[in-house]
Amino acid sequence: MLEAMLRAELGDDVLEGDPTVRRLERAYAEWVGKDGALYLPSGTMANQIAVGVWTRPGEELVAYRDLDDLERQLDYYLAHPDEARAIGANAHTRALKEHTLRHRIEAMLAVMADRFGRTS
Repeated sequence: MLEAMLRAELGDDVLEGDPTVRRLERAYAEWVGKDGALYLPSGTMANQIAVGVWTRPGEELVAYRDLDDLERQLDYYLAHPDEARAIGANAHTRALKEHTLRHRIEAMLAVMADRFGRTS
């Protein structure tokens, strides 16, 4: 595998795309019978994109551990729609309060100060 990696053609992964990755995407798209595919280097990145595609601002995401857990949650929230609505309303309020641009910048600055020390 290392030998194949060392022989792989390299390119710009931002502008035109890396030719090796483009070949991988085309091959996968053909394999699954789709017009195109997108290579994502981590499961976390793929999950973040999926959440962004399948949800909209103000919506809430309820996660589950396995299919049994999913079935229990679906049964519960279908039987308790007011609780399901409350989760969504609380998530919306929290997102508006805690996930602002200001909040994110302050968090990034705190991390930088911890890592690099404060400068004046």
